[in-house]
Amino acid sequence: MFENSSITIGKYEPRLVVENNLKNVLVDSGYYETLNYSLYTASACDKLLLKEDDERRKVIQIANPISEDLSTVRTVMAHAWLLDISYNLVVGNKDLRLFEAGRVYQPKELPLKELPVENNRLSFAVCESGYDFFMLKGVVENLLVPFRIEYTLERSKEPYLHSGVSADIVTKDGKVIGWFGKVHKNVLKN
Repeated sequence: MFENSSITIGKYEPRLVVENNLKNVLVDSGYYETLNYSLYTASACDKLLLKEDDERRKVIQIANPISEDLSTVRTVMAHAWLLDISYNLVVGNKDLRLFEAGRVYQPKELPLKELPVENNRLSFAVCESGYDFFMLKGVVENLLVPFRIEYTLERSKEPYLHSGVSADIVTKDGKVIGWFGKVHKNVLKN
């Protein structure tokens, strides 16, 4: 009946293998995975202090949103984990290490004429007494070890990070592949 059938061995596609390895590094470092909506409020860019000419301000508006808080498609992940931390602090959870592997969506132009560019991101956050920049740097270095990337750390240009306690991860050809640091005090107020 099934003489032409064969058994195949299942496996993850290469992107998921890399993603799972990165998640394992974070779990081994005491982080918990979160899952957030890919939608957020239109005011998120203002709260994150993104400049007016920042490409991430080009957000896709949802035609019929469930609520104002879920009215645009996210272009940055920081807003979600800041909300996660804020909620946890309100309910009494003080020491937090969270991460999310997800996507951000950047339209080529507005109004949309074609599908936006979908970029996979790994984002993580710590809210813990005694946890400092150098501990965070150690986690970043552990994440980068398997890739054998030559990189340098430069003062970060991310507006939602504190300029004196943050860094951009820059490859030897000058491409920024990530950033990390302390959140800017005005973002925390927002």
